[in-house]
This record gives sequence, structure tokens and C-alpha cells, in this order.
Amino acid sequence: MNSASPTSRGPARYRVTHLGAVLIESTRDPEFEACRALLAKGITGTMVTYSPGSPVPRMRLDIEKGAALMTIESATVGLRICRYKPHPRAADDPEDGDGVSRPAVSAYTGVE
Repeated sequence: MNSASPTSRGPARYRVTHLGAVLIESTRDPEFEACRALLAKGITGTMVTYSPGSPVPRMRLDIEKGAALMTIESATVGLRICRYKPHPRAADDPEDGDGVSRPAVSAYTGVE
């Protein structure tokens, strides 16, 4: 189904593909972002992720359950999975109707 490959140096960002087409150009949370993007397209069921060029599945997620989650990381708490909250700017941005999250807290610093 999906593969995620790094898109830049520095904080990890990934490009997510679905059936050979780019689903998400750049994200820090590829699995849960992909669930939201697929759900926005009306796709449900199980999502299976792969690394580019590998036939071995990395993860299996229920799309609807995964769409309700996000990962965040802070210097004091570390990496954790929590309920999805859209970024506050998403409501203000008319071009941001893609169903993909923009976390309010940086996944790397825990700072808004």
C-alpha cells in the first residue's frame, strides 16, 4: 500500500506513496497522516506500510483508528502517541482542506 521515504536532512520528513502515486509530499508522521489522507478519500480497512524497495511489511494499521491518532515528541516526555488534534492554523488556511494534520506542538521540540 504505502511506502514512506525520507525527503530531507534534518528533522525527519517523509514522502508517502499509495499505489505508485504521491499521497503526501512531506510529513513527520507518515503512518497516521496517511490514514487521515486515505480516510479523506473514502478509503477504509487495513493500511499496510512498506519501506521503498522492500517486500516486507513494516506496519499494519486500521485506517479509521489510525486517523484518530498522531505522534508527538518533546524534550521532557519523549515520543508518544496521542489523539489527533488539527493544527490551529488549518481552520484559517483555505488551501489546507486536505484532511492532513498540522500538529500544534512540534514533534521534535514540544514547542508551539
